[in-house]
Amino acid sequence: MNVEADQAVVDELETAFRFNDAVLRNMIMRTKAAITEPSIMLKAREERVKRDEMKFDADVE
Repeated sequence: MNVEADQAVVDELETAFRFNDAVLRNMIMRTKAAITEPSIMLKAREERVKRDEMKFDADVE
């Protein structure tokens, strides 16, 4: 997840994660600026979808 929150919310999330048995691991990263570009995994998925659409279009013709 990519979420922007103030320190009070982050503290509450850390506490909730710590005491929740369903949460195995968590990592909270603080950055100077929001990350707005798609992740590498999302970019790869979008490229796969485009490639599959092009292949489908070629098969239809």
